[in-house]
Amino acid sequence: KETGQKTLLGAPKAEVPAPALVVLDDAGFDFRNRPELWPSALSNKNFKGNVLLKLSDPVAKGPLWDKLVSEHASRLVVIVTADDLRASGMQLSRALSWERTAQDAFWELTHNREISALSECAAIIVSFRAAGCLLLTRQPDGSSRCKLVFDPTKIEGSWEAGFEGRLIGYNTCLVAAVALELLRSQTPDLSTALRGGLAAMRALHKEGYALVKKHQKVTSLAFPVKSLAKAIAGQKGEFREAPIADPVRHLTLPRDENS
Repeated sequence: KETGQKTLLGAPKAEVPAPALVVLDDAGFDFRNRPELWPSALSNKNFKGNVLLKLSDPVAKGPLWDKLVSEHASRLVVIVTADDLRASGMQLSRALSWERTAQDAFWELTHNREISALSECAAIIVSFRAAGCLLLTRQPDGSSRCKLVFDPTKIEGSWEAGFEGRLIGYNTCLVAAVALELLRSQTPDLSTALRGGLAAMRALHKEGYALVKKHQKVTSLAFPVKSLAKAIAGQKGEFREAPIADPVRHLTLPRDENS
């Protein structure tokens, strides 16, 4: 928010020059256009840590994105919702089948010129709400490997249909789980992190925000950090993992009559 020539936003304080991880929440507002508000580590040549980006529509656009993909792509992990990809023009089926939706996403992320820069990142995670996530990782040879972490009994949006209401903060659960895994391992297991993040999303939806008493007569709402941390650490295994083949394999080139 801005008031006249002053802004209520400020540059991060007490920064670590070269942290192990930088977490960015790009909600599609002015932050992506304001370099003076970005963590200084992004411009520090000694910074070798990971960057975790929570991305919103419009996807893969703006000065912040250009800087991250040009300077930190090999260490950049992106989390984005399927709905934000659809809003950015991605042709992604909804609630037909996991195989169809996953292959649509794989194709678009690697071949759609408008957003294909996403596939240059170390990893991209596409959230299908509390039902599952697609994980696309870039391999050393430049190819992409894709897998789905999902609830085989549900499809996008169907799990939430059994519970009333909506909350803010579902993707924050994924960010927390992935950030934890990136910090505690040099060879992070993102599939396990996504299982924990999905479990936390479900816990948030079922339990809601915590009630915190400030004093005797005032009670406020707060993000239920402790209960979601338990959900991340103790996910029960209702989620499965499946590799997704590149849909290009289904294409056949026309035969050359002269060959």
